[in-house]
Amino acid sequence: MTDTTQLVLRFQAGDRTSFGTLYALTREMAFRTALRIVRCESDADDMVQAAYLRAWEARDRLQQPERFQAWLARIVVNLSRTRCRRRGRFVEADAAPVPAVEPRAHVTLERAQSRRALDTAIATLSPRQNNVVALRLREDLSFKEIGARLGCTDVAARVNYLYGVRNLQVRMAA
Repeated sequence: MTDTTQLVLRFQAGDRTSFGTLYALTREMAFRTALRIVRCESDADDMVQAAYLRAWEARDRLQQPERFQAWLARIVVNLSRTRCRRRGRFVEADAAPVPAVEPRAHVTLERAQSRRALDTAIATLSPRQNNVVALRLREDLSFKEIGARLGCTDVAARVNYLYGVRNLQVRMAA
């Protein structure tokens, strides 16, 4: 049994110190997951806070302590999607800062514009394709890791990624 699994078991028993340690170990993952969906740092912070509260309240329903991180990620994804549905598809992404004028400023500007165009195109994908493509491109996760985080198989993650990339190619070419 791993140290993390032992922490989770103590957390399930109501140990707040273990919960705090789990929070420290998984907060960054939860924040990146929420931010990818809600696209606003303050909303992502809210989603993380709500997810940890929900995890604490539902700790007795966690059936596989060794999959705590995937369980928590699923809570974050569900809360974030609910927030987006209530506000419309997605909250606007923060505007990229205007690059400082320098000899190669045009290159920096073109990269920022390309990145915004890609982010906009990714936001138009179905929620599942959006999540899979974003996790693969931004966080460089394997399909197995993506599947664990989103609660699907690695094959489903791979299929959604391939369809998502195909859709992106069509949208970016237009």
